[in-house]
Amino acid sequence: MQSDAFPTPHFKPSVHRFVRMAGPLYMRLALGVKKVVVFNRATLKAELAAFREGRQRLIIAFRHTAVEDAPLVLMGIRESHLAVLYGRDVLNWAGSITKFIFPRLGFIAVQNRATNRDGIQYLRSEAQSGRFPIALAPEGQSKPGSQTLPSGPQRAGRRSPSSPSASATSTQTTPHPL
Repeated sequence: MQSDAFPTPHFKPSVHRFVRMAGPLYMRLALGVKKVVVFNRATLKAELAAFREGRQRLIIAFRHTAVEDAPLVLMGIRESHLAVLYGRDVLNWAGSITKFIFPRLGFIAVQNRATNRDGIQYLRSEAQSGRFPIALAPEGQSKPGSQTLPSGPQRAGRRSPSSPSASATSTQTTPHPL
């Protein structure tokens, strides 16, 4: 049974430090992951540097086919904290520790198949503030050829976070496989 209360994201540095310290142990003991390898780390570092300098916003999209995917991304990207979008139903099966930790890491719950005003409001706020890069993963996106991204700049629509009904403006998005 899902609680009606929206799990409000409120980043706590102390919880972030705990996860950074305990994360590798959890990965090894609970998930059996001994090593995380990030391909194209130089590109990732350059994109994170541009984000930190305020030259761009950053959305990190990754394939999600297993429970281990999001923890792997968090442990692999050590240079920055991430505002992770997650399915709100995860809190129903992942346990009380997850219910405690996810909101305190500033993770943003999204509700599939229902009105998601709270999640959208927090996502817009995070995208506008640029406090952390945003990490998201569509469920089960694994199909032949999905490992490659189109090369060169792509166009993405963007709406003003304070004006959801505003017409979309275009911003440049450059995908980089990592």
